[in-house]
Amino acid sequence: MAESKPGAVSQSPAAAAFAGIIQSAQTVADALAGQLAMACFQGASEGHSCLEAASYFACRESSDAAMALSALFEGNRLVKTAHAPGQAIDACLMVVFKDRLYLKKSWLLETSLLRHVQKRCNALSMPDVADVSRRLAQCCLDKPLSLLTGGPGTGKTTAISGAMVHWIAAFHARYGRTPKILLCAPTGKAAARMNEAWQDQKPLLLQALRRDLHAALPEAALTLHRLLAIHPITRHGRYHPDRPLQADLLVFDEASMIDLPMTLQLFDALPDSCHVLLVGDPDQLPSIEIGSVLRALVSLPEGSRLHAQLRSAHVHLQQNYRQVESPGLTGLGQDLKSTAPELLISRLGSDAYADIRFLDTSRQSLSSVVESAVGHYRALAALPTVEQAVAMLGQRIILCPVRDGPSGCVTLNARIAHALRTQSDEHGQVLMVIENVPSLGLSNGDLGIVWRHPDGLKAHFRSAGQALCLAITALPRHEPAYALTVHKAQGSEFEHVDLVLPESDTPLLSMPLIYTAVTRARKSLNILAKPATLLAALHRDCRRMNGLAVLAESTQQEIQ
Repeated sequence: MAESKPGAVSQSPAAAAFAGIIQSAQTVADALAGQLAMACFQGASEGHSCLEAASYFACRESSDAAMALSALFEGNRLVKTAHAPGQAIDACLMVVFKDRLYLKKSWLLETSLLRHVQKRCNALSMPDVADVSRRLAQCCLDKPLSLLTGGPGTGKTTAISGAMVHWIAAFHARYGRTPKILLCAPTGKAAARMNEAWQDQKPLLLQALRRDLHAALPEAALTLHRLLAIHPITRHGRYHPDRPLQADLLVFDEASMIDLPMTLQLFDALPDSCHVLLVGDPDQLPSIEIGSVLRALVSLPEGSRLHAQLRSAHVHLQQNYRQVESPGLTGLGQDLKSTAPELLISRLGSDAYADIRFLDTSRQSLSSVVESAVGHYRALAALPTVEQAVAMLGQRIILCPVRDGPSGCVTLNARIAHALRTQSDEHGQVLMVIENVPSLGLSNGDLGIVWRHPDGLKAHFRSAGQALCLAITALPRHEPAYALTVHKAQGSEFEHVDLVLPESDTPLLSMPLIYTAVTRARKSLNILAKPATLLAALHRDCRRMNGLAVLAESTQQEIQ
């Protein structure tokens, strides 16, 4: 599938204004300069770090596109040409590098990322051992930067736990001291899920490790913001190259969600001696802000020096253990990444995937999903204990790509809530916290349920493995959670998922979004979509454009 073209979405007024500024500084009037500037600005708002100019010049060779791009902006005081990633750039708004056009901010971010990655790469080959945990431990010991990727249920948590035992013992044998390990994740919800998994694994690790090495096991995972002590206003952290974190190994989970600026803040805060393990699924939805760091690192073209170095530090897991009882879900998750969209639609229509139903979006089918959800939550509210109700919160969910419209999560939440409240008061209401409140032990994305007690209604949660109970008046910002956006559900899993697509195509629909939604289901899945709408989504890969490979190739040539 082809990369999406930056700026393909309708241009914003800000992008048009930016294009006007660039166009006004042209020494030779050429409308293409403004078009490229507009596309580059808009592309940055869509998460692209640069614009590949070849398609705009219709050049067959990237070298020809590079010459055309440089010539187009020659003499423009606001656009500078860089000849090497480390070159100092004077005051400007845009940077030309070979056949890529950058906003200056994006240029600085991406060249900084390259510098950090190259500094953390080495040519040391890893032993080809069958045991995943031992191989991962060796990577984390000898590679300053390691990658662990795989879809949901492929055993990433188990691999990390096993590697931790081997790594701690090997580190102690090599350096004669107990290492310091940090665990972190990009969001409060991701950190909470990491903590739950860690607390499940920790007793096994304590048994496997020598008693004198128990102190090496970290207590809990932190959000990246808490780890770096990032100020909410300035967005600057307490730690930096002159005041680095004290750590020997940092494990960063859900790395597909981290953007380029936060990645750089993390690397800047770590000493060179600290080994970094990035963990995630590069096929899921990328970060909200600019960059798709994990995917960029694993997608470098073969043959380059940087690709070879990262490949030797990359452990990829493929076998799905979690969905072994639902082969249809496993098969669909794999086919989404490897099968032509037309064939995939045909298979869905012929019920080729067990445990998956493909329903054409209609008023009747959508009403059926709503009625099923209402029945489920009425049964939940009728349970004898709140503990049982909290345990059932992860059983089913409706996922929507959009918030608004007839098939958006706002509308569906309102429909379900209205049907439930005709039978009772707020007892049994399911809600989601939409802000991080560390003082209460709650994270953005935590699910809870309102329960009637003799002394009134209270909200009950289970966050990071801990049961929490709050008075209704003490609740932080929240919203109904019978239906969620796919972005909100990223990283969570449910026994059953109803995926409801809008009636018509929208740029928000993409293959990574469909893949992320499908892989939230553990046992069964309903897809409500018009075939044409789903087909359009599967054809929209929406990979974010970056210049990492071009930059790396350039620095390699300099070295040679």
